[in-house]
Amino acid sequence: KTHFDIMSKRFHFYGLSLLVVGVSLVSIFTKGFNYSLEFTGGTLVQVTFEKPVDLGALRVNLDGAIPGLEIQSFSGSRSFSLRAKGEAANVDSAATKMEAAVKAAFPDNPLTIDRREFIGPMVGRHLFKQTILAIVLSLLGIIVYVAFRFENPVWGVAGVIALTHDVIGAAGLISITGKEFN
Repeated sequence: KTHFDIMSKRFHFYGLSLLVVGVSLVSIFTKGFNYSLEFTGGTLVQVTFEKPVDLGALRVNLDGAIPGLEIQSFSGSRSFSLRAKGEAANVDSAATKMEAAVKAAFPDNPLTIDRREFIGPMVGRHLFKQTILAIVLSLLGIIVYVAFRFENPVWGVAGVIALTHDVIGAAGLISITGKEFN
């Protein structure tokens, strides 16, 4: 017969849980998040090559040329989207730098510039507000459902506290590791 005496160790797990939440909150409020382009704004340049180019080769050739450059391919075409964080005032210089880096990496493969523009952070702000609203409404829904199901709102509040604990831990891990938040 297998016997795990978990309940006698509960105070250790309470302490571990408080440590994780505490470290997470400190990291979130001091270090913050590494927000992606959708939240910060930046330059987008879309290019189409005359001859096929491998996405991996493009990434290798442009690695280090432009800090934080994100490259995406469009399936079934020779078009690529190049995105980098930056300010609206620097769009022309950033786009010119991207174009020059691509042309230097593939000098014998002519390309056309399909698009060159600034992506504003307004989409990010709108998404952020909508996300907060969705989270608040879903948490209220959980409280109401669990309160109705178990005939006591305490269990709904306890469930929401547990979910908040999990979200803070995950968000803290994202903040500590510096992974991009998108």
